[in-house]
Amino acid sequence: MINITLVKVMIQSKRPPKELASIIDTPFFTCIGICDFLKDDFFKNTQTSERDVAMAYFYEKKGDYGNALKIWKDFGINQNVDKKIKEEAIERTKGIFIKFKGETLGKEKNSNLYKIYSEWLLDNYPEQSFDVQIKTSIVDHDYYISSILFNIEKKKPETNLRERFLALLNERNPTTTYQTKLLELYIDILLSENLDEEKKTKYYKLFMDIIQADKICYNESFLLEKIKGTWLIDAEVYLYSKCHLHSVALDKLLEGIESGRNNFYMIEEYCEENMADKPDILTEYFQKLLKKKNELVQDNKDDKLDQYTEEMLNLLEKYGDITQLDPIYTLENLPPNINACDGILHEYINKVIKEYTSLNNKYTLTKSLSDMALIYKEKEVLDAKEKYVSIESDTICELCKKKIGNTIFYVYPNMMIFHSKCAQNISI
Repeated sequence: MINITLVKVMIQSKRPPKELASIIDTPFFTCIGICDFLKDDFFKNTQTSERDVAMAYFYEKKGDYGNALKIWKDFGINQNVDKKIKEEAIERTKGIFIKFKGETLGKEKNSNLYKIYSEWLLDNYPEQSFDVQIKTSIVDHDYYISSILFNIEKKKPETNLRERFLALLNERNPTTTYQTKLLELYIDILLSENLDEEKKTKYYKLFMDIIQADKICYNESFLLEKIKGTWLIDAEVYLYSKCHLHSVALDKLLEGIESGRNNFYMIEEYCEENMADKPDILTEYFQKLLKKKNELVQDNKDDKLDQYTEEMLNLLEKYGDITQLDPIYTLENLPPNINACDGILHEYINKVIKEYTSLNNKYTLTKSLSDMALIYKEKEVLDAKEKYVSIESDTICELCKKKIGNTIFYVYPNMMIFHSKCAQNISI
């Protein structure tokens, strides 16, 4: 065990502070009261940095993390400090923070020290600070994001610290909460003023890649509320589909037809992608086309009618299968200006009649087979009821080979006769 005497001898003999520091930074050093020696005249001709390194080692060994962190911070933010000492300041600060994770006593004090002394590390070496936070979680991630990162970003808005931290956090340990926070941050960036086209393209791609990725969990409803009514229309439609709000999504897509932003093919594609979730989606789309057409008629916008009529006929041609488009609703609600002799409509009607005839034949055949099976079962029941046995004086039990006599007996469907006790034998 190294004691105070050895340290005094080293100081009195004016050994280099580096040697003293190397002794203090060992598991054998336990002496107390060394600071006075480190500050006295023995070190008046010594470089301050060497003395302070030795003091920082001692404070850390003693458990006085506040003073140790202060020294390392001073080294870390001082531009004139030697590169090696600056690197040591980073590693020592990280090491102290990692020690906090395993200490239960003084947890609140350690948390406050982390809040104070993590900012210089974050300001100068953000990726290393992120690494410590994710490994230790000394403070909640929410506090780290909303307070510590936010304080730095107020001074340096261009650093995007929250984005970088959330991206790293979700890469290491993805959760619904922090995936949602990252996506919310992207929305805030995309909706911010004076965002140039290059950044808009970059962040929109990042946003869409995440929400469309497999096995990524986030709060769809929350994000949807954030982007409703904004220019993020593709994302809005996609989130409607994730929330199973297909009717609202179709309305949003149809809004884009008039503005020229969408085309009918995009809406058909949406219907095909979501048909498994909503089997009648094409019929609903047809209904909305019809409703839109009627609205245009009422508003005397005849110049736009033709495109909706053409799309309705296009649906009949592409999705004529009666399992995709409800033929009864479709035929009952066709606009009166569509000629029944139109090639597409004529072909659709013939196809519907053929499929209905086929379905009717299948139904008839199935019903006949079902009736035959029922008749066969009824015959089996009648046959069973008609069966009878005659018990004679010499009728014997099939199991024990003794006479039945006047005892209770059982008759099996194969007409074999047993005593009641023998019939309970599990080997029968």
